[in-house]
Amino acid sequence: MPSGTEGLGFVVDASAALPWCFEDEATLATEALLERLRAGEPAVVPSHWPTEVMNGLVMAVRRGRIDHERITRFARDLAALPIRIDAHRAPTAWDAVIRVATEYQLTV
Repeated sequence: MPSGTEGLGFVVDASAALPWCFEDEATLATEALLERLRAGEPAVVPSHWPTEVMNGLVMAVRRGRIDHERITRFARDLAALPIRIDAHRAPTAWDAVIRVATEYQLTV
């Protein structure tokens, strides 16, 4: 684990969080992450995470999958979980992000 990240728990990206709102997208892995959070294990997310998650929810409203009330409830539920937004590490993480994305042929 890189220096300065001890005790952070784990990282959650939007593709893991959005299935918590959509039962038909949930997997054993996404449900396990949610259970870890509900049990109090902390997670950290990058600064763009809330925007990415909320955009996914707004797109679901446009497609008729959910309504605004569901977004409000889901956002409230997310806020109650031990998820910390890590904005101050963004520039220092760029090298690692580029390395991992390149190595595993992922998008940033």
